[in-house]
Amino acid sequence: MVSDTEGGNTGKRRKLNLRKCKQCRRARKKCSPEDREWPDKCERCLKHRPHPLECSPPEINENKRGKNKVKPGRGAKSTSPSARPDPEVADDSDDSLTEKDVKREIAPYERPPPTLPARKRVHAQGKEPVPESLAFGYKDLKQDHFRLIHIAPGRRDAPLICWLSEVSIYDTPKPDYEVVSHRWEAVSSPDAEILLQESENDINSRRPKKIKQHLGTILKSLRHPKLVKKFWLDALCLKWDNKAEMNQQRTIKQHIFYLANNLCFWLGEDLYLKAAFDFISEIIKPDSIDKLVQDDNTIDKWSDFVLLLKNEVFSRLWLLHELTISQKQKVTLISSQSAIHYSNFVDAVAMFSCRRSQISSLFNRLRRGYRALDDPKIILAERFVDVTTNTLRIRDVRQRSTGIESIGFGKDGRVEHLFDLETLVSLSGNHEVENSRDKIYALLALAKDAYEDTDPKLKIDYEATTMEVYQNFVDYVLKKSGSLDILCRRWASPCPPEEPAYPSWIKASNINSEAEMFVGMPDKHHYNASKPRDLVYEFTEQDENRKSLTVKGFVLDKISRLGSTSEVGRIKHEWLQLGGCSIINDLDYVPDSFWRTLVADRNDIGCNAPSWYYRAFLQCLVDTPIGMDINVDEIIKLYEDSAMLVVDFLRRVQSVISGRKFLVSKDRELSGLAPPTSEPGDSICILYGCTVPVILREDKASNCWTFVGECFVYGIMDGEAVEQDDKESNPIEERQFEMR
Repeated sequence: MVSDTEGGNTGKRRKLNLRKCKQCRRARKKCSPEDREWPDKCERCLKHRPHPLECSPPEINENKRGKNKVKPGRGAKSTSPSARPDPEVADDSDDSLTEKDVKREIAPYERPPPTLPARKRVHAQGKEPVPESLAFGYKDLKQDHFRLIHIAPGRRDAPLICWLSEVSIYDTPKPDYEVVSHRWEAVSSPDAEILLQESENDINSRRPKKIKQHLGTILKSLRHPKLVKKFWLDALCLKWDNKAEMNQQRTIKQHIFYLANNLCFWLGEDLYLKAAFDFISEIIKPDSIDKLVQDDNTIDKWSDFVLLLKNEVFSRLWLLHELTISQKQKVTLISSQSAIHYSNFVDAVAMFSCRRSQISSLFNRLRRGYRALDDPKIILAERFVDVTTNTLRIRDVRQRSTGIESIGFGKDGRVEHLFDLETLVSLSGNHEVENSRDKIYALLALAKDAYEDTDPKLKIDYEATTMEVYQNFVDYVLKKSGSLDILCRRWASPCPPEEPAYPSWIKASNINSEAEMFVGMPDKHHYNASKPRDLVYEFTEQDENRKSLTVKGFVLDKISRLGSTSEVGRIKHEWLQLGGCSIINDLDYVPDSFWRTLVADRNDIGCNAPSWYYRAFLQCLVDTPIGMDINVDEIIKLYEDSAMLVVDFLRRVQSVISGRKFLVSKDRELSGLAPPTSEPGDSICILYGCTVPVILREDKASNCWTFVGECFVYGIMDGEAVEQDDKESNPIEERQFEMR
């Protein structure tokens, strides 16, 4: 303001000579740009929602007014409704916090202001209401932009007041926000509610929005009593019905998570979580872990920790992706009652794994269940920790990123990718996804080869069918690795019911399978059955975008006899008979081929099986009545505190034979282990480029083959069949196998 006295007048004041349109002047808002010429409209009128305002030529305010009135006291009457600004033209484009707002925001422990009831929105000129997505601020995102949800301060039981904003991964300084990872609750009912408005001060635009109950719990747990908090939460920051936006947001998701100040990893509301979090602080002390595994009084605490490992969040692939990108230094595990740093949890899981046998003895001694620690969910949690902590590495942790340019994902940046796509898909085969395509898409940003490769087969495209995505992935891996081992691994999600069935050479994962894969991981091969023959393959288009895979190899033999499928914790008596064992009182005869088959001729770290395994197996026979199955679980309980060599042998047996059948071949009388779906008459084949033998089933009508799965056959696992073929005068006939 300037006084009229300076211009020669007295007693009156007037505003600065600012050029404004009628709408901005009536609302007392800034009208920009100030140098615009009519008919160009001002930015505020153009951006107004739900409808643009009718702008007018900019004019200088010539009206004068008297002296400023004294602010009325507490008992003064409020301004009449007619004197208030029209709520339809109220806008937040130039809003900023007043001094009072700032004081209220930073005042310590001040109660939040009362929540105003939501008002029904009035639409100018009788127009129909705008779509909900626009009314709630879900405008189309610009390239490299993403949304944040702001949560107004409040008590735990107060209504949730939120608004959305848009930022860029290239903003400088980098945006200040946190990200939230949570498990989607498919059965959660939408009985929670938030009040969503256009901006912090635009209460006139406030409208209720129904959300899932667990999302409401998360937002209330993260809300600060005094400060506005900003989060990226996928359920509320994405337009899930816009596939173009979903594709674009997935490509920058790694940057969204990496730039965040913290990742809030939501575990749930279960009461055991607080007890497990408290116990972790005891586990991670190096001088106390050995006492904890021997103290019977800690059994309840260990039980709570085991329940934590079985939490469903550790089975979700997208959560694995999000936590890996964020790095463990910036992750907090959160429940409705407490929180811990993720690095503490990582150390606790590592110490648990090192003392698993002692903890198992504790559970067994106190009758808490011998196999309590053999749950596949615990293995998933351990794999989750392994992948999230070892997939990415920061070259210089002392430098803190201030923007996306300083992150440098890839070979030339600060973030170093350690695993290729095939390895990550193999490691996370049993982790779950909502969308089957995400078995591949969720890992692209983490893989060192996929991140730097421009192969169109790796492009994120949710318009493609799951089968197309998986077939392209297998094609990419075969070309990249020169190996067929990916066919033997169970990594794919179950086929969606609305899509055609996968080809037989794409295997769906099975979390209930406890048997280890003979092919191992891509960088840890235990066998080399096809050496030195190289992979030769070809894809052929079939109907419904389905492809057949043709590879070169030869048929080694056919299956003559099969034992029944092994149950967990038992060695079938009929297996001993098929394997040529002679069990007659004290004169037991066990061929090397049999006991070595039970352990796949390797120990638990992939080295050659030690000779003392034979003596351990004889001890098992001593403790088993003649004609009965060998009860592995009972023998482990018997010797867990007195003969660990026997226990180690039996644990290795369990990891190999679970869910498999014992086989005997027709002509060569070879013994081995086959998949549970194998049948007599199936062919034992060596495929060039595959490190283990496989079982194929021929369809003579179409001259095509079905891929049944990998197998172990004693005596041919290290290329003996190929070498023998090279030396014989009548070599085995090579052929092409078209697998459908």
